[in-house]
Amino acid sequence: MTPPIASAFERAKLSLEGLALGDAFGDRFFAHEAIVANMVAARAMPMAPWRWTDDTEMALSVVSVLRRHGDIDRDALASSFAERYDRSRKYGAASAPSRLASSNSRSSIPY
Repeated sequence: MTPPIASAFERAKLSLEGLALGDAFGDRFFAHEAIVANMVAARAMPMAPWRWTDDTEMALSVVSVLRRHGDIDRDALASSFAERYDRSRKYGAASAPSRLASSNSRSSIPY
């Protein structure tokens, strides 16, 4: 029998590994419908590189804030989202760094 995982952080790391892998794998299927259909029919593995998307990047922020603060500190989370922003991760237009920074409670705009 496998021993239990000792800490919530260790469980979170394992969860993030699974999320990153699934996220990167799934992102490879955002291609032309015919290409995807051929890959599925041939049961072919998507070609490298497999890069995770904003989903994983944002989950990394959540876990990082939880580890540092013990709960979700919304200012720290907004800052982490802005700091980790990487245009190549395919974020939606509403999550541009300027919008994230302006959502911080230190500004005059509430969450």
